[in-house]
Amino acid sequence: MDEIRGAVRFATVVLVLLAAVAAGPLVGVAHSRCDANGDGVISVSDGVQVLRAAAQLPSLCNLDACDANRDGAITVGDGVNVLRGRRRSR
Repeated sequence: MDEIRGAVRFATVVLVLLAAVAAGPLVGVAHSRCDANGDGVISVSDGVQVLRAAAQLPSLCNLDACDANRDGAITVGDGVNVLRGRRRSR
């Protein structure tokens, strides 16, 4: 059962990533929030890290860097927002 859940999470991450990448390339200005890998640039690799964290897979994310919408949780929505280059501040 755990293997099936893991496969479903992985498939979800892949599908969301493909949909977001199809929307266009992203490279942003450095921000501590949304810069999941800490390289100073918000890019597709940051979105992938956020999606991995949302699916409870190994990731470089912490809540401060990966909670793009600041709702207190790392979710697929955060990953999509990072991939689209959008952040909502509260």
